[in-house]
Amino acid sequence: MTTAAERWKEQVEAHHAQTEKVRAGASEEDDFWSPIAKQFRDDPSRTDDPVLNQLVSWVDAESTVLDVGGGAGRFAIPLAKRCREVIVADSSSSMLETLASASKEAGVTNVRGVQTGWEEAEIEAEDMVLCAHVLYGIVEIEAFLRKLGEHARGRVVIVSHTVAPTSMASPFWKAVHGEERILLPALPELVPVLWEMDVFPDIVMVPATQQRSPPDRETALTWLRRLTWVAPDSEKDRVLQEELDAVFDAEGGEYVLRRARSEQGIVTWLTD
Repeated sequence: MTTAAERWKEQVEAHHAQTEKVRAGASEEDDFWSPIAKQFRDDPSRTDDPVLNQLVSWVDAESTVLDVGGGAGRFAIPLAKRCREVIVADSSSSMLETLASASKEAGVTNVRGVQTGWEEAEIEAEDMVLCAHVLYGIVEIEAFLRKLGEHARGRVVIVSHTVAPTSMASPFWKAVHGEERILLPALPELVPVLWEMDVFPDIVMVPATQQRSPPDRETALTWLRRLTWVAPDSEKDRVLQEELDAVFDAEGGEYVLRRARSEQGIVTWLTD
C-alpha cells in the first residue's frame, strides 16, 4: 500500500514527466519567474485579504517570520509592518529584486531576502515559518515539510489552494498538446501527508475568490507560454493565442481572463 507521501511524489513526477515531453524548443531562462515577477506584488496596506488578516493575528511587534518562497513580498511586506523582521528565502533573483523595490516603495526596512532553494537553505530558525503556494511542485514533500517545522520556534503556516494554481492552464495544455494535463497535488493531498508525519494541524478555510487576471493580453500570453512550454511564433503558439482570445473578456477597455475559483486553506500547527 502506497503512502500519502508516495502518492504525492508520483503525481508530481508524472506532471514533470509530461512537461519534459513537450518542452523542447520552448524558451527556457535561468529564472522562470523573470518575465512575470512584478505581477506577484500586492498592496501592503490591504485589509480585504482573509489570508493576510489571519497571518497578522499570529504576530506581534517582537515576532520574526521566515517566509519560504515568499517571492515579491505579497505577505512579507505587510507582515513586516507588524513584526520585528521578515526573512524571505526564495530561489528567484527576479522575485527578490521585486521584493526589494516593493519594500523600498512601502517604506519597509525590516525585510531581508535570501536567495536559496529551501531544500539546500542554511538559515536560522524564526518564530513563525510561512510557506504560501509553494508546495505544489515539490517532489520530496516529507523532507520539505520536516524542514519547515525544524525552522519554526513557534508556528508553521502553510497556505494552499484546493486545486493547484497552474491548473488554470490545463484547458490550454489540451488544446496545444492534445492531451489532458496531469495536475499537481494541492491541499487535499497535503493533509494526509501531514497526518502520516504525526502532524495534526488546524485548518482555516478561506472562501473562494476569483484569481487575479494578468493586466493585459501580452502578460497573459507570456504566462501561458511558460505554463504550456510553447515556443513563441510556433504552430502551437498560434493555437495557444486563438484559445487565449476565446476566453478573454474585454471590460472597460481591459482584458479579464476568465479563471476558476479555488478555495484556500491555511494549515497551521505549533512546534513548541
